[in-house]
Amino acid sequence: MSEPAHYAAIMLPATYFFLRDKKYLRLSMLVITIFLSKSSIGFIGLALIIILPLIKVKFFLKYSWLVIVLLGVSVFYLSSIWNKPVDENKSNPLVRKIKETNKSLSAIYTGKFQKNTNLSSYAFLSNAFITKEVFLDKPLGAGLGSYRHEYEKYYSLIKPPPYLITLKHSKINKTDANSLFLRMIADLGIFAFLFFLYFVFRSYILFKNDKKIEQQSVFFYLMLKLIREGHYFPPEFYFFLLIFLKNNNEDITCC
Repeated sequence: MSEPAHYAAIMLPATYFFLRDKKYLRLSMLVITIFLSKSSIGFIGLALIIILPLIKVKFFLKYSWLVIVLLGVSVFYLSSIWNKPVDENKSNPLVRKIKETNKSLSAIYTGKFQKNTNLSSYAFLSNAFITKEVFLDKPLGAGLGSYRHEYEKYYSLIKPPPYLITLKHSKINKTDANSLFLRMIADLGIFAFLFFLYFVFRSYILFKNDKKIEQQSVFFYLMLKLIREGHYFPPEFYFFLLIFLKNNNEDITCC
């Protein structure tokens, strides 16, 4: 796969499944490949896999020490390199993206970007700005498949970093909004929020039932797809979606 984030998202259901099924060798192999992908989306997914089960008190008491250790190490590492000068080639890429994204957050409201905004931050923030403008003008949605056309209407309100114009990347993700949730808001308006509320409600019900591991595992893929991937028809999406929506784990292939 040419996109590390896409690979990491697809591997997350299996990662959670092997964790719950106590198949630690397979689990460790998947975790290593996700780390090697260097995808921030993959890291967020792994964090969700660790943190989400702790919502239950019994799991919190059992695994809270692990979370505390991981958070402590992460905070110590980030604080030790946070004040180092940002350099495109030498500085830590995760820290660089966090700092640059933090400085550029105002662009969601203004559409104006700093000249050194990195491509990943620009891709998300510029599409968030377009989505905001579309939603304010068309709260009931612009219609399925309309995002690329709406993007062109509002692109003139954006002031991209000059280097992205030179590289011809100033319209990055104009077809998919960089995020399925952003694209749904632009296409479906307030109905997108209703779909999201249903997703949250169904996820809550699933995680109350310890036997529905397969459906629970798909939650992590779907959550990251809402955050990062805006395509409606990737090959794996509806396969995972059907698993998430099915009500039982009966093996229908048996005679």
